[in-house]
Amino acid sequence: MCNPISKFKAHFGIESDQVKKTCIVTPFLTKHLLEFLNIKKLHKTKLFASVSNDSFTLIHTGIGAQKVGDAVLFLKDTPCQNILLFGACGVITNSLENTLGQIICPTSVVAIESFSEILTGNIKPAQPSQPHPNLLKTLKKIPESQNIQFLQGCSFGSLALEEQYLNFFKNHNFQFIDQEAAACFSAAAHIKKRALALFFISDILPHVPYYLALNDKQQKSINQTIQKISTILLKLVSELK
Repeated sequence: MCNPISKFKAHFGIESDQVKKTCIVTPFLTKHLLEFLNIKKLHKTKLFASVSNDSFTLIHTGIGAQKVGDAVLFLKDTPCQNILLFGACGVITNSLENTLGQIICPTSVVAIESFSEILTGNIKPAQPSQPHPNLLKTLKKIPESQNIQFLQGCSFGSLALEEQYLNFFKNHNFQFIDQEAAACFSAAAHIKKRALALFFISDILPHVPYYLALNDKQQKSINQTIQKISTILLKLVSELK
C-alpha cells in the first residue's frame, strides 16, 4: 500500500521540510517572472503551486486575501522564516511620483477585505498591519531599493466597487490599493514569521483603471519593473541567508 500524501504536500506539491528559510509568495505568475527568478517549473496542486531551489521557495497562491493568508498560515511548521510577497497594486492619484511600473513597498496596510461590508457601506477597518522592521531595514541597504516608494494603503475586497470608494481612500490617506498585503502581514505575524511586500503599480485610480488594456509602452515599463523587483528579491534572499 502506498504511503498517504502529507497534508502539506497535498497543498503545495513539496514536503514541508523542503521549504527554505525565505519564501517568495505571489498571487499570480507574470510572463517572465519564472525566467527572472531562474525557476523552470512549479509543482502544482489543486490549491497552490510551489518549488524550492538551493536558495528560496517560490509559492504561487492565486489571487485574493484568503488564498495568500491560508498559504502563509500553512508555513507555520516549516523552516520558513521570511516571507516576501510579490504582487501588483493600484495607486489613488496620477502624479510624477506614482506612475505605471514604479515599485512600491507597503509600510502600513489596513484590511478592508469583506465584500459584504464594502457592498453595504458598513466598513469597519481593522488596525493596520506592517512589514517586519528588520526586513525593511535589510531592503533599504540594497542599492536597487533607492527608487522604491514606501506607501501606506489598504487591501480592498472588491474591484467592481473600488471607484465608488475614491473619496473614502483619500479621506483615510490611503496611497495604494491591493488585495493581499494585509492578509500576508497579519498571517505572518500570527505564525511568528517575518513578512515584506514589493509591488509594481499596475493601475492608477481613476485615470488608468485596472480593466483597460495597457499600451505597448506601459506594458514594457511594467515588464522592466518586474525584472527589477526580481533582482531585488534575489538580493534579499541572499542577504537573509
